[in-house]
Formats: sequence, C-alpha cells, structure tokens
Amino acid sequence: MPAHSTLIRLLAAVPAVAALAFAPPAALGESAPAPSLRPDAIAEALAARGEVRTRQGRAFRGEILRADAETIVLRAEADGGVAEITFPREDVRSLRLGGGEYLPVALDLVDRGDYEDGLRLLRAIHRQRAPLLNYLSEGDRQYFVEAAPRLRRAGDPLTAAALARQLEPLVTDPRARRALARERMLAYLDLRFFDEARAEARALAADQALFPDSATAQYTLARIELEAGDPEAALGHTLRAVVYAADGADQLRECYTLAIRLARKLDDEATAERLAAEREQRRFHAPVDESDDL
Repeated sequence: MPAHSTLIRLLAAVPAVAALAFAPPAALGESAPAPSLRPDAIAEALAARGEVRTRQGRAFRGEILRADAETIVLRAEADGGVAEITFPREDVRSLRLGGGEYLPVALDLVDRGDYEDGLRLLRAIHRQRAPLLNYLSEGDRQYFVEAAPRLRRAGDPLTAAALARQLEPLVTDPRARRALARERMLAYLDLRFFDEARAEARALAADQALFPDSATAQYTLARIELEAGDPEAALGHTLRAVVYAADGADQLRECYTLAIRLARKLDDEATAERLAAEREQRRFHAPVDESDDL
C-alpha cells in the first residue's frame, strides 16, 4: 500500500472548506516624498555615524569605528577634543543611527518588484546596521525580521540566512522567532543546502506552537524529497499540509499545486481531481503554468 494512502483517505473525509471573503486593506494617506536613491545620497545617509546615549544620561555623537557583542567604539568629541571612546554594552542605553528614512523604502521597493534597487538598498542598510544589532532596541531589530525575507526574495538568500541566524539569540518575541526559523528554512532551500533546510523544516513541522508555518515546512520537505527522486514521499508531505494546515498558511496554494502534479506523476488521477476541486473551493486559483512537469 502506498505510504500516502492514509493521508488520501483522510483527505477524502475532510469536508469542503467554505470560501472566505477578505476585506480590502484600509486606504493609506499620502506618503512623504521618498529619499533619493542616488548611491552618493544613500552612502551619505548611511555613513558610519551615530549617537550613543549612556545609562548615566550622557550623549556622544561621532563615527562608529567598530563594535562587537561586548563593546562599541566611537570617535567623538569629548572634553573639548576628539577621542576614541569605548562603551561596554551594559553602559549603552540606546544607539541612534542615520538613514532611518531609507528603511521602509527598501522594503517597499522589494514589495513592488523593484528587486535591483531594493536589494542594493537593503544591502547598504545591512552593512550599516547588522554589526550593531546587539545595541539596537527590540523594535529596531524587528526591522531585520521583516528585511530577511525581502533579501531572499530579491535574490540574496545567503545574506537572508546569515541575518536570520544572527538575529535568533537577540529576539525574544515568539512570532519573530518563528518568522526567523521559517526564513532560514526557505533561504537554505533556495541555496540548495538541503540538510540544513530539512532540519529546519522538521523542527517547524513537529512543533505544534509553530503550526501556522506547517504548510511551508511540508512544502520544503516535499521539494527536498522530489530533488532526491522520491515523488511518493514528496506527495505525502504536500498532503499533510493540505489536510492539517490552517487557512491562510503561507505556501498552502503551492502545496496544492505540487500535490496535484505529483499525484498525476504517480498516475493517481482521482486524488489529483479532488485536490484541484478543493483548491478552487479554497480560492487558491491554478497557476498560469499548470503543466505537470516537475
């Protein structure tokens, strides 16, 4: 009996899912003019300057020379002259950096499909701020939780994976940690680091607290099994996502599409037809290219 037969029987027993209506997003007000994307303007705004505020209430402005997990070194004006000042991490209350107006612009460029400008700007922001993550607030670090998937989508999964790994010990919010785990998994898959992607996917798939990401994890495992030449095991993973994943889960549409193609590859037309009908009921419309090539 095929390994996925139990899931197929369970799939057949699941009642049809009612279509959901989604309200359109609220209209936004007019946005402020975007800052210049000229390389010199970006470089000037993101230059290695900052303001360190200490827990004793003093503020020091100047050039950031270097930083690690324990100290940050600033060339700043002090006592009428210029000095290199070393601040232990525990003495730094906050760190302010220039170029903050570019942060939302970089995300928006990628979201609008301008991967070239978006990636160039994201990399510049990463060069400026990633070495200073230990000194940024939790809110400022959240920006990079949102930037990591854009880096991957724009064509730099290696930086996305490294950033997600760097952020992991610094982020406490469970949703942010889940997003980072998911991003590492997808970046590893794009990089064809299959052992690392499989480990991340199995952890996500096994942890019920991370259930909203189960479809993405199962899709990743299916892609890896397909790459290894085992379409039946790949189908089993996509069927688990179809049966168990919550509506709205990322990659659920892709799981349906891959499951349909795999079922046809395995000459299981009945399962393929049922999946195609349910995909339409759930408003996951078929892709433009509905070929069965895998």
